[in-house]
Amino acid sequence: MNFTVARPKNPCVRPSSSEIPMTSDPGEKAATNRASDFGLPATHGSIEVAAEGTIGMRESPGRDLDPHEGGAVDAALHREECAAFLAPPGELSAVCVDRRTVLSWRGSEGASSHVVKRACSPRGPFIMIARVKPGRRLSYSDSPPNGTWFYQVTAMLGDLEIGPLGTVRVAVPGELRCWIPLSDGCGATAEGLQLSGEGVRTPFVAILMPGAGWAEGRLSGKALSFETATASLQLPSGLLMNLGDFTISMWTRARSLRAGNCLLHIGNDGGSYLRIVQGQRDAGGACLQFAMAEAGTGDEQAVEASHPMTVGRWAHVGVTLKASTGKIFLDGRLVAQSPCVSFLPARLAHHDGRLGWGSDAHPAFDGQIQDFRLFTKALTNSEIALLARRKTSASPEIDG
Repeated sequence: MNFTVARPKNPCVRPSSSEIPMTSDPGEKAATNRASDFGLPATHGSIEVAAEGTIGMRESPGRDLDPHEGGAVDAALHREECAAFLAPPGELSAVCVDRRTVLSWRGSEGASSHVVKRACSPRGPFIMIARVKPGRRLSYSDSPPNGTWFYQVTAMLGDLEIGPLGTVRVAVPGELRCWIPLSDGCGATAEGLQLSGEGVRTPFVAILMPGAGWAEGRLSGKALSFETATASLQLPSGLLMNLGDFTISMWTRARSLRAGNCLLHIGNDGGSYLRIVQGQRDAGGACLQFAMAEAGTGDEQAVEASHPMTVGRWAHVGVTLKASTGKIFLDGRLVAQSPCVSFLPARLAHHDGRLGWGSDAHPAFDGQIQDFRLFTKALTNSEIALLARRKTSASPEIDG
């Protein structure tokens, strides 16, 4: 006794239960289960199953097929038809968290599995490191040796492979992503270097917004100065793209300390944001605060120092995030930390950022900023101390 599962419009979409005939014949059930031997779900597409357990043939005009050959040919043809409807995995992203590469992607509907591949060059060869079960939104965590790695994800349908749609690059444990010396000294722009997704350092020009200018620098030349409550520097887009662990480093000189004044703001105030501001302590005074939120101040996660910056002299400010531990450093010393900062900066990648100003509620920092850096890793306490002892800002490297 044979039965046929009706083919839906897309042969890779599972038919509804009403389209699958019910049977109480053990022989038919066993035959249906054997469809998986061909890498196909028994309820996918149009498959004729014989009571004896063989997968039957669809008619092929002009050719006589051996009955024993027909099952394999039919299964192969069906897989190829499904592959035509199967989109490759999409939206692949990768972040480095605590020296691990965390991959995330949109799964291929109808795939039997997904294959994760890794290479040390964008040209390959790419070697399979894992096979992941199907799903809509998938992730995989890899622990490669230190170095620069490239990843791809493909979809499998039986023995057919679809994709990849793209390649992502990750540096483990991290690297310098953005450097703005802020020593240009004149004009309405500031030059900097940003690392592209392909790992190439690319020059860019940041725009000084009204109220921003130049004043005496830390060692020589001029530094970016914020002269009004709305002054700022427009940062390049994509700073938080695929960002997990990070370090933000800058030199600052405050003319005054006012609670709420902003050194860095990426996102929408009151919505989703990453910011460094002078917070308001209960005992009074403006102390450094690093905070992130995804849905407004109600879910804000913050780290706040216990004592304020010093007015009238240059001070080094450092903020790091490693996994869920946030830290604040002042002049190379750890002044605050919290293990409860679990938001992923990459989720704010579509937001614009500014140096020196956040909103009317967080007006501009009253002072100067120089030598801004963003690393895609959490520098150690000793590396932060080394940055704070630097006698030059001419090199983007930590020990330059």
